Amino acid sequence: MKNYLIFLILLLFALLSSCSKHKDQNLTNPEISVYLDTIIQDWEGQKEFINEFNRLTNSSLLITQPPHQQYMDKLLLSFSDVSAPDICEILPEYLSIFISKEYIIPLNNLI
Repeated sequence: MKNYLIFLILLLFALLSSCSKHKDQNLTNPEISVYLDTIIQDWEGQKEFINEFNRLTNSSLLITQPPHQQYMDKLLLSFSDVSAPDICEILPEYLSIFISKEYIIPLNNLI
């Protein structure tokens, strides 16, 4: 339950801060792309979570969940393209890579 709450808070923050990657994106039903590794697996009710999130936020949540062994490789690759996710799960040992490449920024000043 704690993981769901944390994930929901992150998703709501992303939705409120700006989910559009393109100026012509539909703002009445924004698309939120998410890359996940271990959070909210299919067996934990991922489809139900997506449906409820979409209903509550009037948005489209798109979760990409590659195989665990390929997760970080595929996530890093996604940042080299315009298809970079709005929200992603990053293992602590990879934070320095994402920060050094400026794929992510510290949020301290935004809180």
